[in-house]
Amino acid sequence: MVMFVMQVLSQPPPGRVTVYVQSHNDAIASDALREQVRLAVDTDERRPFTDSVRIAAGQPEDWSLQAELTLYPGPDKDVVIAAARAQLDKYIEQVRYLGYDVTLSGLYHALHQAGVQRVSLLQPTADISLPDGKYANCIDVSISAVEYRDV
Repeated sequence: MVMFVMQVLSQPPPGRVTVYVQSHNDAIASDALREQVRLAVDTDERRPFTDSVRIAAGQPEDWSLQAELTLYPGPDKDVVIAAARAQLDKYIEQVRYLGYDVTLSGLYHALHQAGVQRVSLLQPTADISLPDGKYANCIDVSISAVEYRDV
């Protein structure tokens, strides 16, 4: 079973359609997968006669995350980091598709778990808005934790 995601270019020139294909199995859609998509969408029965269809592989946009969690006194640091990492991994998977942006609000939400008093995002410092044909590819995650001291 072949799984893929398609994104149609938002502002194509008249008569021109670009379909971006993202493979769920490989980093970049293979020539064979792009040909399967072309055969499925570029037929006279599925498109107007005057349109020209171009099939392109979606490209990864690499990004990294570096965060520091300030913890309330008491919770086990490793347990809190593991919970934050589990939710972060879910968020990273949710936004790893064509047309999805990586937002600071989504990252803060994922990292701010029980026992966390504050999340400091060191990287990224702004939303990652992706252009047509790109998808977010997280290549590195670094989460550290310090205990909150009310002195």
